[in-house]
Amino acid sequence: MAKKGISVWLFSSLTLIALLHLIESISVLIFNNQIKLLQLYPLIGESLQAITPTLYFWGSAAAVFILWGVTCAITFENPVETFLNKII
Repeated sequence: MAKKGISVWLFSSLTLIALLHLIESISVLIFNNQIKLLQLYPLIGESLQAITPTLYFWGSAAAVFILWGVTCAITFENPVETFLNKII
């Protein structure tokens, strides 16, 4: 049970970070702002500054939906159903 809680916490935190990037990418597309959140990653931030705002938007949107789906899949896993599937 503790592993499930840690997994949900980890994936929900990653989803929140991806959502922040999605909000920034929308701001970059609409208001033609600079990409600022990627500068927080010192090792890869400089190389990621070269991506286009459209690619940033679609990449962050895909990350949000994938991470949210994984979080929901972990959260709504029914332990009784898992046990019955092992028995049957």
